Amino acid sequence: MTPTKCRATALLYSGRPDPEWSVDDEKLKSLEHIWNELSPSTSATPAAPPLGYRGLTFVCSPDKCWLAYAGIVTFKHGTRRPQHRLDEGRRFERALANTAPPDVLPQLLELSDLQRASTPE
Repeated sequence: MTPTKCRATALLYSGRPDPEWSVDDEKLKSLEHIWNELSPSTSATPAAPPLGYRGLTFVCSPDKCWLAYAGIVTFKHGTRRPQHRLDEGRRFERALANTAPPDVLPQLLELSDLQRASTPE
């Protein structure tokens, strides 16, 4: 079986490349499992600010990609209508961020509301 070539990207910068990394098949299966457990949402991923953290993308082929941001995950598969799901506790978003190798994501991301959302209050 040929390994899937999935890439994750943290949308952080304007004017320079965003951090990007490969995601292996085992982590892909784990993320798909989380996706399948999320509840459907009628809301799309909210608009992000023009600067700073704007979410994480996860692309496994030109027609299979996710965008996780602010408690919503949007999945696009080919020409089908995008699917939106509630990401309570930002479980998918945090799991995707945790696939990054050490030192790929800057400390800036640790200070973003992604990390604050993962901290119990």
